[in-house]
Amino acid sequence: MNNWGLTFGICFCYLLTNAQQNKSAHLKFKKNQFLLTEQIGDQLDSLYRNTQEATTLTLLLESPYDTPLAQYDKWTLLKQRAIVVEQYLEERFLQAEDVYIKYAKYPQIVMYKPVAAVFASGKLNLADYPSYCTTISNRNPNKIVTPYNTEISFPTGAFESQDLTIIGDEINICVYEFYDRKSLVRSNLTTHSGHQGIETAGSFYIVATSSKGKALRLVDGKKYTIKINYNLPDNTAGFYTFYGQEQGDIINWFADQDASVSSTFSYISEVTSQSEYEESVIQYEIESLEETDALLMKSSQLGWINCDRFIEEDNLTSVNIWCEGYKDMSVRMIFEEYKSVLPGYQKSNDQSQYEFKNVPEGQPVILLAYKVVGKEVFFHYQKVVIGEQFNQKPQMQQADLNGFYAMLDDVIVD
Repeated sequence: MNNWGLTFGICFCYLLTNAQQNKSAHLKFKKNQFLLTEQIGDQLDSLYRNTQEATTLTLLLESPYDTPLAQYDKWTLLKQRAIVVEQYLEERFLQAEDVYIKYAKYPQIVMYKPVAAVFASGKLNLADYPSYCTTISNRNPNKIVTPYNTEISFPTGAFESQDLTIIGDEINICVYEFYDRKSLVRSNLTTHSGHQGIETAGSFYIVATSSKGKALRLVDGKKYTIKINYNLPDNTAGFYTFYGQEQGDIINWFADQDASVSSTFSYISEVTSQSEYEESVIQYEIESLEETDALLMKSSQLGWINCDRFIEEDNLTSVNIWCEGYKDMSVRMIFEEYKSVLPGYQKSNDQSQYEFKNVPEGQPVILLAYKVVGKEVFFHYQKVVIGEQFNQKPQMQQADLNGFYAMLDDVIVD
């Protein structure tokens, strides 16, 4: 290629890239009006959501319905339009630094759609969730049996304080249990490993304190067992133990290998020998006990423990839902064929949008969005099949807490 061809190619590529990153669109205001109508709002929503991330869009404010005006009157009208459009975009989508009025020959709006950060919606809430509490002796082996017939067995001398001070003999144990999808929803607990869905056979939060209320942990090298006897799935193969830690406002149940995260997660299947167990950094074990029709978990930590298996499905897709006019909703996908509840991920560049990633097509689910405000709950639910059309912009209903819980009892069949 000669120098002219090379120069032309570089210029063409630059122009093409610039055209992709800087686009424009006309807003269709009513004739010589600046009021931001519902139709203009819908047009702005559509333009914003269909704009690619990391892209600048110029909004031209001359409407095709306008009649000719004197230059000063036209400039004043377009400035009024620019002000209401800028306010609308800041309220719904953008930070102030990402949208501004450009005063060219006539005022225009320039907006930049940033790359979205995503975070799981909802906030873990155990404030009103029931727990089973009892007192055991640290000098003897102990087995407690919860109301769900869960058997938790601790060895002698299992507990110590964080600062290794003397704790006494009496140990207070509290166990929170989550065996069905209703309990997961009511506590805002979810079952996911990153963006991958997992099915639970039982989730637990176990806390130990001394008689004086001091938080305790397990002594290094001590292990206890959790035997699950309640509401087991028909097929108990493939379950593992996961442990969780709060990330943001929810619990994540996955092996996080990101070196920047101070606390890591891990899970394992059966180990074949004690030496293999001791040499491994993995801390938990599950065994499927066919003769007793139970699941047995061994753990060397307190806190969040979960008995899960991955949902292995093909044809994965994404599902989006918009809760217009409501921010900071708890949005959940509740599987009908699995004991699994996934969180919707809210996008920082569109806080009414919630996305579920890597969900299997063809699965029947319940989409639930809700927000508790005082004693009232704003909510919407719909039963859908992933991959089929559904209402992506639902209207919210309103009920008190009792009415909301009654709805959950009717809709979620465990």
